[in-house]
Amino acid sequence: LLLLLLLHLALSSHLPTSSSSSSLLKMFTASSMLLRSSITSIASTARMFPQQSHRFFARTSLVVVPSCNTRLLQTSRFVSSPSQVYELGSKLTVGAYLEVTKSFSKEDIADFARVSGDDNPLHMDETFAATTIFKKPIVHGVLMNGLCSGIMGTKLPGQGTIFLSQEVRFQAPLYVGDEARARVEVLDIRQDKPIVTFKTQCFNSKGDLLMNGTANVMVPKHLLN
Repeated sequence: LLLLLLLHLALSSHLPTSSSSSSLLKMFTASSMLLRSSITSIASTARMFPQQSHRFFARTSLVVVPSCNTRLLQTSRFVSSPSQVYELGSKLTVGAYLEVTKSFSKEDIADFARVSGDDNPLHMDETFAATTIFKKPIVHGVLMNGLCSGIMGTKLPGQGTIFLSQEVRFQAPLYVGDEARARVEVLDIRQDKPIVTFKTQCFNSKGDLLMNGTANVMVPKHLLN
């Protein structure tokens, strides 16, 4: 499909306008028809087998290629599914989510600094924090991430969950004393192994996204279909 797309784009951008170019015009037309047919077949398969194919067919948006009417699928990693609050102990489905809220106090920050050894004054010293771009102490990022870990280990999926890997980005600070809202949502369920990918996020009380990432966990088999 990629080779057909490249051929299609090359021909559309270098197609001569004289009558002597009839052979190239035929090639251009044939590539357009074949490309359109391939995309239609892929879309039809995804509609026929939504559960089996959700790991391979991603969220789609329409893009129009200049100089032609062929519509192409622009893909991302995961399928978009309607979100619904997870009922504890129920079967896992893509889109199921849970949220928790918590505020971290100065005492919480001090306890974590003592246990972890991370006593960076950015988190604990108001005078020092005032000299930084944040202007006041911020919560350790791992504490926000810990809220998501708590959801996965005790609620969604729950007891017996084994943490495998995670990618996370911290996009804005959570200030000490501010309320955090952590959200975990099922993104993908593997068909060959009891492994589930979750979206892990954290927001402040204003709804600003502070932390964004994904986590892969092994789940108890009785939670899968």
